[in-house]
Amino acid sequence: AGRVGGFTSLAFSPAGHPAISYRDSTNKNLKYASFDGKKWRTETVDRIGNAGFKPSLAFSASGKPAISYFDDTNKDLKYASFDGQNWTTGTIDSEGDVGKYISLAFSRSGQPAISYYDLTNGDLKYASYDGRKWTSQTVDSEGRVGWFNSLSFSPSGHPAISYHQYP
Repeated sequence: AGRVGGFTSLAFSPAGHPAISYRDSTNKNLKYASFDGKKWRTETVDRIGNAGFKPSLAFSASGKPAISYFDDTNKDLKYASFDGQNWTTGTIDSEGDVGKYISLAFSRSGQPAISYYDLTNGDLKYASYDGRKWTSQTVDSEGRVGWFNSLSFSPSGHPAISYHQYP
């Protein structure tokens, strides 16, 4: 009900079932919908502030969904993960206006990583989780770079990012 379904991201679970992360503009929430083979189930992931812009959905090797997204209230990059019962959310980068364009992927070791655009500095950034903490670094800072980025890992486990440089 209401204005829902903006800023969608689609991924398939290891079982082959579709799932979608999206923004509920009416309530300013990040939502998640999953299909179990028989019916769709929807749930609210983050309802604090004006959440859920530009989500990127991916599944871990263990089949748990995770979503990276932009928090417009605080202009932060956030990450949400599901443990099988509950969603946990946290801020990954809050240095300026960060996370306008986001791509989430899991490394070969099963850890999440995010490529994203830093609007404040006009840079492409990369954040990775080592099992204990997130680390963020600037990948490219030549001009305004990092729009519409996409992150993937090579078969040997190295991250690769495609992105747009604004003229």
